[in-house]
Amino acid sequence: IKNGTCISTDTIRITNSTASKAHAGNDRNICVDTVVLSANIPQYYTSYGWELLTGAGDIAPADLDNPYAVVRNLGSGRNRFRWVINNGTCQSVDDVEIANNFIQANAGLNNTICTDTLILEANNPSPGVGSWGVVGGSGSAQFENAGVPNTVVRNLDQGSNLITWTILNVGCKSVSTIDIVNDKPTLANAGANKAICDSSIALSGNTPSVGSATWSVVSGSGNFVSPVSPTTTVNGLAFGKNLFRWSIVNNACTSYDDVEIAYNTVYATVGENQVLCGNTTSLEASSAAPGLGTWSIVGGTSQAAFANVNDPNTTVSNLGRGKNILRWSITNQGCTTTAEI
Repeated sequence: IKNGTCISTDTIRITNSTASKAHAGNDRNICVDTVVLSANIPQYYTSYGWELLTGAGDIAPADLDNPYAVVRNLGSGRNRFRWVINNGTCQSVDDVEIANNFIQANAGLNNTICTDTLILEANNPSPGVGSWGVVGGSGSAQFENAGVPNTVVRNLDQGSNLITWTILNVGCKSVSTIDIVNDKPTLANAGANKAICDSSIALSGNTPSVGSATWSVVSGSGNFVSPVSPTTTVNGLAFGKNLFRWSIVNNACTSYDDVEIAYNTVYATVGENQVLCGNTTSLEASSAAPGLGTWSIVGGTSQAAFANVNDPNTTVSNLGRGKNILRWSITNQGCTTTAEI
C-alpha cells in the first residue's frame, strides 16, 4: 500500500493440498479367491491405503498401504475395495469391484445302491448354471432334468457310474464327480408254481449273471441236492404247500423270488386181509382228507355192497364166497393212490 512516499506490505501463502487423483484399477471378473490389486502410486499425499466397502476379502495389515496389495479369501460374488489418498485435509478416492464368480460344485456323496435309480443331491448353482453329466460306466444313465441339483437319475449301469455336477458362472467352471455303484443283482425268478404228485421235483430258477444264488425253505420242508444250482432237485416235500426261495446276492444287495410247490398225494392204506365166516364186515382204511376216498370191487364177484363208498371205515355186505378184492382209492388235486384188501 503506497501513500505518498510511504509503503506498507504484507504476505500470505496459499497452499494447494489437493491429493493425487486416486485410481483403484479396473473392475475385474475372476475365478479364484485371491487377487492382486493395482492402484496408482500417489505423488501428492500424506497417507494412502485400501478399505473394504462391500463383500469380503482379507488384506494383511502391513499391506494396506500397498497399491499392489494381495487380497485373499475373496467372497463369492461382488467385492468392492476403495483406494484412499489423503493429503492434509484433502482426500481423493476411487473404487474397484472384484467379482469372484467361482461357485464350488458339490455333487454330493459317493453311494452304493441296490437299484438303477437314485435321487441326486448336489448344491445350488445359483447365480450360475448347473448340469449333470456321465463320465464313467456305460453311459446308460439318464437324468430327468440335467439342470436340477436334486434330479432323479435312472438306468444306472451295473457297477461303477461316475457322475459329474458342473457349475458355470460368468466364465468360471467347477466340476465335482461322485461314484454311484449299482450293486443290483440279477432279478431272481424262482419259476412257476406247481402242483405235483411226487415227493421230489427239479426246480427251475434263473441263472444269475450278476451275483450268487441259493435256495432256501420258507415254509413246508425239502432237501436240496445242490442249494446253489438253479435247477436242483428238492426231495422230501411235505404234504401240501411248500414254499421255496431263490435268492440272488451281490455284495449287500439281494433279489429273491418264491415258488410254491404243492405236494398233493394222500397215500391210501387199508387194514389186514380178513377171513370171514359170513358175508358182512367192517373195513378199515386211511383217511382221504383233504382228498376224496372211494371203495370199489376189483376182484371176486361184483355183488358186494358198501354202506358208504366214501367212508374209510364203512361196512361192506353181500360178499361173495371165496376171495373178494376191495380197493380203497384216494384222489386229491389230480393225484391218486390205491390200496387193496
